[in-house]
Amino acid sequence: AVAYADALIAATSGSQKRLQDFYHKPIYMINETGCRVIEKVDKSFDFSETMNLLWVGKLDFRKQLHIAVKVIGKLKDLKVVLHVCGGGTNSQIDAMNKLARQLGISDKLNYHGVVTHEEIKKMMRECDLLLFTSIAEGTPHVVQEAIANHLPVVCHDTCGQGDCVDDSIGCKIPLSNPLQSVEEMSDTIRNLYHDRTKLIKMSNNCFAASKRMSWDRKVQEMIKIYEKCLEGSVR
Repeated sequence: AVAYADALIAATSGSQKRLQDFYHKPIYMINETGCRVIEKVDKSFDFSETMNLLWVGKLDFRKQLHIAVKVIGKLKDLKVVLHVCGGGTNSQIDAMNKLARQLGISDKLNYHGVVTHEEIKKMMRECDLLLFTSIAEGTPHVVQEAIANHLPVVCHDTCGQGDCVDDSIGCKIPLSNPLQSVEEMSDTIRNLYHDRTKLIKMSNNCFAASKRMSWDRKVQEMIKIYEKCLEGSVR
């Protein structure tokens, strides 16, 4: 398939580099998910109130929920709450709650379970930050949806989230090891806790970012690739 293709497209920059290194051919990069552009989002930040962090995903290994829980453990001197949304087995839920008890932060962990898409969007507009701890993804829909709903993101600099998030709309942590991630993510959130104006700027920048990652923009990029193939310029 690669030998006969007039164009090769990778979903993430990591995949793009690996394909280029292996096949020694130019590879386009277009994330496989896109943003919905919402110009006006009813969102506000209150400097005096608790900082609400949102975590969304399955409670499985690759999502690394334990990192998020331990981050809150590092921030228990602050008024922060972690809202966790997503399905898991009874043992996974028990493990999450046990870790929270061990860290003394049960009162700072709010597990919502599986919620509807509309509820997630509402929570995105009510929360201050998306804490996305996953280490294995394509381009995660939840990160795109957070950006569309003007919610800044803290995540690892890897996979599709690393391509979508820049310092105008969030903070990326190098992918190293769990202990280092906990330290760097907690330090990042602590700084944002004391600088809510930076959060506001990031939230306001999400509109422009959603336009850059919109489905319309991706359609135009694909059309250009098709046109180059038809012209024979790719070969």
